[in-house]
Amino acid sequence: AKMDKRLATIAAGADQKAKIEQYKGALADLISAKSVADAKVFVDHMASESTPLVISRQVLQEFAVKLPELGTDLNKEVAIYTLEKVQPRVVAFEEQIATIREDLAKIYEEEESWVEAAKTLIGIPLESQRILSADHKADKYVKIAQLYLEEDEHFEAERFTTKASVLMPEVKDQSIHVRYKACFARISKFKRKFLEAAMRFYELSQLLDPAERLQCLETAIVCAVMAPAGPQRSRQLATLYKDERSIELPVFGILEKMFLDRILRKDEFTKFVQFLKEREEPLATVDGHTTVLDKAVREHNLLSASRVYNNIKFEELALLLDVDADDAEKLASTMISENRMQGHIDQLERIIYFQEQNSLELWDSHIAAACNTVNSLIDLLAAKHPAFLDQVTRAQ
Repeated sequence: AKMDKRLATIAAGADQKAKIEQYKGALADLISAKSVADAKVFVDHMASESTPLVISRQVLQEFAVKLPELGTDLNKEVAIYTLEKVQPRVVAFEEQIATIREDLAKIYEEEESWVEAAKTLIGIPLESQRILSADHKADKYVKIAQLYLEEDEHFEAERFTTKASVLMPEVKDQSIHVRYKACFARISKFKRKFLEAAMRFYELSQLLDPAERLQCLETAIVCAVMAPAGPQRSRQLATLYKDERSIELPVFGILEKMFLDRILRKDEFTKFVQFLKEREEPLATVDGHTTVLDKAVREHNLLSASRVYNNIKFEELALLLDVDADDAEKLASTMISENRMQGHIDQLERIIYFQEQNSLELWDSHIAAACNTVNSLIDLLAAKHPAFLDQVTRAQ
């Protein structure tokens, strides 16, 4: 009741500047007293259409900034109440709503309520009358995507990553670029675009803080192992194998085997599966019982066999791949038709004939690998020394 009367007395005054200072005084008192009841009365008064916008905007902005001084629990309660009250006039209080929502999202994040934090940030008016920079908008979209990824909400995360992608060419802050790439990498991995994910994680292994680089490199290797066998995967394996940091990782053994086109034994496969379980890596299934890793290893072993044998019977290949003869034939047929392996099949004789890779194609793949490495170096240079790269580009 006291706060009601105090605010009514202030509102009755004639001097606008004096009224603003008196409102700020009332705000300071309720914050100091940590009074939720008075805070709600104050919000009702400011959100009322009877209070001139020129006053309420300025005072509510001060209110939004001072809310954290109430302490986490009271701040949360008052922030939620305030957002409900000002929602009908969201256009009038865009800046104030943004400040309150950003602070409330931090509270939810500390509580590990990731989805609530994301939904709170979504309520910030980004496409509005306010002139906001590409950096500001992209930062919010990427943050929302990061929060959804914490809850494994990949589809929602992809939606906001896509929104950010439109703005990224204009974004100057390199830290936003790195966070965006991290979201993109995780989404690619979830969507089983393992080759793309391997490339993204490898790029991150050169951009992130030293403590996170090896983890990204390890994830890049895991993704490359699970990618479909073929020339593109071979090039990515080569890049990862030649990175001097890879030898320090527990996955180096399987990386080496795959890069050198050696057949992976069952005990080595089992050991790698155990490693993935310890890392809590989800092993999605392709057809209900065959995992993505099973498929990738069979394809790799088939490709490795094509380097060793000139031809092989269906039954012998089936033993090698640990599948039945029909499945072995189907796998070989798929890889040949997709140009991931050179050869042809004699179904009458039940024999697969392998062809050696053309020397010109091999040379082309080496050139492509070199170009990919140069591109990675340019990206790294752009992240660490953007001014230098810009100077070189203008000079050309």
